[in-house]
Formats: sequence, structure tokens, C-alpha cells
Amino acid sequence: MIGLAATAAACSGGISEMTTAEVKDAAGMTQDEVEQLGPEGRFNLTGERYQRMQELMTEAQLQVSDDPWKWQTPGFEANSGSTAYAPLPGADLDNSYYMDMTRHTRPEGAVGAVADARPVYDYFVSKGWEVSLTENDFSELELEATHDFRVQAITKDGYRVQYVVQQNGWYYFEVLTDTFWGDADAIISDQDARIPDGELFPPNLPQSLSPEPGWTVPGVYTEYPKWDDPIIQKPED
Repeated sequence: MIGLAATAAACSGGISEMTTAEVKDAAGMTQDEVEQLGPEGRFNLTGERYQRMQELMTEAQLQVSDDPWKWQTPGFEANSGSTAYAPLPGADLDNSYYMDMTRHTRPEGAVGAVADARPVYDYFVSKGWEVSLTENDFSELELEATHDFRVQAITKDGYRVQYVVQQNGWYYFEVLTDTFWGDADAIISDQDARIPDGELFPPNLPQSLSPEPGWTVPGVYTEYPKWDDPIIQKPED
């Protein structure tokens, strides 16, 4: 993982001797190399990452349930790299990003038992990923979900996948990328310009696939737009 490597280098003083321009992101690219891709190349690369996240999400969800899951985030958005799990040295609000998507389910009778986390833990291990299982107590924060078990994995290609079983009965998967160079605002703007209003979440799906807006069965999701899709003129807020 680039983030772990960067942390180690910082501890040894390596990063202080390395200019930001030399720092490579999770894809092994420098800022200059990413810039040379141009807007279309950066857009398409983000789409490839989105597609990989959807594949990981679908496979993970099917280990638990093929019933509809509630969407928390669609996964398109590029979040500022300065707030990432492992920020790149020199990352700020404008020059880097990461992506995340989350899906929730509420199994009948679920109470956040560790036994509910074990099948996903075993699945992650079977994939040969780096895996951990932790227990968390939030009782002092007076939250609804005062306790959870969290299974976290890092895939061989650097994505983070975690499954959380909460005491309140809501369980969820989250898939996150590591950090990449690129302008988060520009990526979001290019996406938004090609996605019709109301279609960020899967629209007009059959009842069997989506019982209500924002819910889908695993494997059903909004396709990433194409660069050649028409630019949609949207009214200003």
C-alpha cells in the first residue's frame, strides 16, 4: 500500500527529502503523469476504479444476502485526498482524491453478534487478503449503535473492504480506494455534467430489484457515465 510505504518513509525522513512531484499515488503514478492523461484520461481512470469497487461490493454482499441493500453512498464522488485513510504526502483539498461506497442491510433478528461477522472474515481470508477483526465499544458516545464488530481487509490491488455488524441490527459493507492524484472537484463536475438529474441512484428499477429508491439487489448499480455522453445543462440552484 502506498499509504503504508509513505508513512514508513516519513518516519525515516525520506519524505522530507522527496518533493511532492515525485510522490507516487496508489496507482504508482506521479502528479505529472496523471496530469498528462488529460481530462478524458483521468475521467476514464476514475470510471475503472468505480467499476472495480462495484465488483468488490457485489461479491462481498453475496456472502451475506442477495436481498436488496440500502445505498448510503453511490460511489461516484471523489472525496478530497487530504481526508483519506492514508493521505499522500503533500495532499490537499484540490490535488488528490479517494472514492468510497457503502451499502446497508438489516437481517431479521440481527443484534451485532460476532458470529455474524465470521463468514465475511473467512471469505476475506479465502481471497488471500490482509484481514483483521476488531471489536468496538461506543457506549460513552451515547450513539444508537453502541457496539460493533468490524472486519477489514486490504485487497491485493490496494482496495479497502470492510464489513460492520452493529448492535442496532444495521450491517454494512464499505469499499474505499486508497489515494490518487487528481482534482476531486473537476472529477465530480465531469461526472455531474453527464448524469441526468435523479439518476445518481439507480432509477426506475423493477420492484424485485429495488423495493424503494436507493435500494438494490447486489450487482445492480448506476453505470459510470462515458466521456462521450452528452453534456447535460442543469438549472443552477
